[in-house]
Amino acid sequence: RQKKGYRKVYQTEIDGKNHEECLYNVFRTFNIADCIPSDYEGRFIATGDIILIDEGKLGKSYYKLIPGGWERINRIHVR
Repeated sequence: RQKKGYRKVYQTEIDGKNHEECLYNVFRTFNIADCIPSDYEGRFIATGDIILIDEGKLGKSYYKLIPGGWERINRIHVR
């Protein structure tokens, strides 16, 4: 039986002034070989991958990488 959905691959803190800057920093960190954390065992970020931005009391935001950039998605799409 095939498993569907998403699973957490890695968790870290990324700095940024806003979500757009955080997403840029995430993409840069995990797609440039010299920037990838030494304990990261996943692959490069690719189309279809989802990023969760957790701002604590301010809530959680989900973004999916689509051709042309990041798209904010509803949590219901993350299953």
